[in-house]
Amino acid sequence: MGNAPANLSMIRSLVMAILRYHGYSSMTTAIRSIAHDLEKILLLIGTQKS
Repeated sequence: MGNAPANLSMIRSLVMAILRYHGYSSMTTAIRSIAHDLEKILLLIGTQKS
């Protein structure tokens, strides 16, 4: 399995930090809000201008 668990944990922590930075206090609410909305996801990670 190698480094997969550590890598996934790091990615999960990064995503949670990004969501908190953008004002989401609940991860469940954040996931429901942005799930299946690629434009919102790209805006959150800063690859697309609003």
